[in-house]
Amino acid sequence: MPGRLPRPLAAALPLVAVGAGVLVPGAASTHRVAPPQVDLHATTAAAVTPSVPSPPATTPGAVGGFGSAPVLGAPGSALAAPIVGMARTPSGTGYWLVGADGGVFPYGDAGFYGSLGATHLNKPIVGVAATPDGKGYWLVASDGGVFPFGDAKFFGSTGSTPLNKPIVGIAATPTGNGYLLAASDGGIFEFGDATFHGSLGSTPLNQPIVGIAATRSGQGYWLAASDGGIFNFGDAAFHGSLGSTKLNKPIVAIAPSPTGDGYWMAASDGGVFSFGDALYSGALAPEPSSTAVTAMAPGTTDDSYWLATAPAPPPPPVSAQVQASSVGGQPLGSFVVTCYDLGGTTASGARTSMATVAVDPSVIRMGSTIDIAGVGTRIAQDTGGAIVGHRLDLWLPTYSDCASWGVQTRSVTLVN
Repeated sequence: MPGRLPRPLAAALPLVAVGAGVLVPGAASTHRVAPPQVDLHATTAAAVTPSVPSPPATTPGAVGGFGSAPVLGAPGSALAAPIVGMARTPSGTGYWLVGADGGVFPYGDAGFYGSLGATHLNKPIVGVAATPDGKGYWLVASDGGVFPFGDAKFFGSTGSTPLNKPIVGIAATPTGNGYLLAASDGGIFEFGDATFHGSLGSTPLNQPIVGIAATRSGQGYWLAASDGGIFNFGDAAFHGSLGSTKLNKPIVAIAPSPTGDGYWMAASDGGVFSFGDALYSGALAPEPSSTAVTAMAPGTTDDSYWLATAPAPPPPPVSAQVQASSVGGQPLGSFVVTCYDLGGTTASGARTSMATVAVDPSVIRMGSTIDIAGVGTRIAQDTGGAIVGHRLDLWLPTYSDCASWGVQTRSVTLVN
């Protein structure tokens, strides 16, 4: 299902010069990858210690609080599935963390209204949005399935609709009577009283969209790409982007400032980028070999936000890299790799097995053998509505296997 056609975008104002602890000029923005106790905001000369220092994020399931955002708890590394989303309560003294399996973890004054932790899902959960009164929330899966809890109402979903690209985020309207879903190709799907103001569904992107943030009025929204590109629609003002800046790690989340006159972006290595009236109050420095930032939520002041961590995708092992190069095949580049566990007959007529991978036949011919770095060889036996372009869907035997895999990027070689 394609997204709606786009409207003209504000021109990007790229930043220049990136480095740890270095201010990056452009569009009233600052880039920081400093320890959480140091504030390097352009208008502040002295270092500032956040009121709640961020805990070391050397294990998955940690939460870092910055500015006046308090750390109220975190599940730690004993998780069945990685943390993929975070939302705060209206008071700012509570938050929910959500796992890819639909598990919900409330802290502070956040109430528990239900979860999907014991429910078999067709696709993993990718985001969460809270109702305006904080007495409910929606979870959204990558296939666009929407699951309401508490006083959150169901207004529709794309769960049974073939999508060109997977859903990556959800944003609620100020009334709580609607929500927007965003796909990785920039497609926008509106439900309830949510208003459509444009999309990128038919626009070629350098990198996929990874998040959506709505304005306070509900009459606009921002989309953030993994390269830091920002695309604004409706009354969402453009305050700057990182679209032409080389990043150490990809952007994974966007959060609006309380006034709606700015936004933060977070990278998987814990770097935080502030724009407009969103102030920088610190960054996480997760252990790169085991942990990555996967979610962000804004606080109630323009200097406060939280970051949450999950296991980092493992790098391709040396043996896999050697194997890929030794087969003498044709390198196909990097692919986004997801997972499915539904058994049965594939599009090629073969039964699903550990040899199966779903492909876009216009990119990889059906029946081809490919080598996926860190996975090994697979046969192109299946297809899928969301498997378009440089995207693959591995078959694994259990849901827990797929939840552990999540979404990863791997290099692929055509063997034959």
